[in-house]
Amino acid sequence: MAHTIGASVDAARRQAGVFCERVQRRGAWNVVSRPCGEQMLYENEVEISNYWRLCDSLSVRQAALLVIGEDPASEVGTYCESWRPSDRPRGYEAAKQGIGNALSLGTIEGRQVEQPQFDPVGTQVGTIPGSLDVDLSTVDRHSLVKWLTRRGFRSGFFFPEAPASAVPGYLDPLNERYAPKLAAAVEAWLATGGSIGKPPRQALVIWLREHAVKFGLSDAEGMPNEAEIDQTATVAVWQ
Repeated sequence: MAHTIGASVDAARRQAGVFCERVQRRGAWNVVSRPCGEQMLYENEVEISNYWRLCDSLSVRQAALLVIGEDPASEVGTYCESWRPSDRPRGYEAAKQGIGNALSLGTIEGRQVEQPQFDPVGTQVGTIPGSLDVDLSTVDRHSLVKWLTRRGFRSGFFFPEAPASAVPGYLDPLNERYAPKLAAAVEAWLATGGSIGKPPRQALVIWLREHAVKFGLSDAEGMPNEAEIDQTATVAVWQ
């Protein structure tokens, strides 16, 4: 009997070792191994697929994993719910609990589904009152982001940083608040800062004349509108 139990324990340890080795080899997680029964620590290195940004609705499990920086479709994200809570990714339980509570209270919009309840022979006889099925319960993405913001979160998957080369809104013609004269003044100011041998106002006027059509500072025939160019130069001049 003791021999059988010992063999089973050894087999379980070997299986856990194979899993950890496979995850490490794939570069998904750095796993710091500890003796059997003690918690394993994880450091997330998974690159989350941008396709998750297409989802307007997410399950509670998916939302919690994305909050902590784990791709729900990764091996860890897929199977962690079947692990002991102490072995799940750091922060996952807290994120899941917080999102679930907010969904129950209505501070996050979505749909709450209770866990099924079964009788002794395995037939579903209803649901467990007050429980939460983390895979069937869903949250609205926009509502989740607002909730995270109110909680002080400003980084992570739900808060992507704008690319360094992104055009500011006030210079983007597609922005609903785009003002051509403001953009012209800013662009002229940026372009003429290093002008040598010309008074600042003169340099600004010359630049604005050359780009009059782009910023709507020209007449119907495409000729520079001197009055509007003069007004714009007055805004941008620094001397």
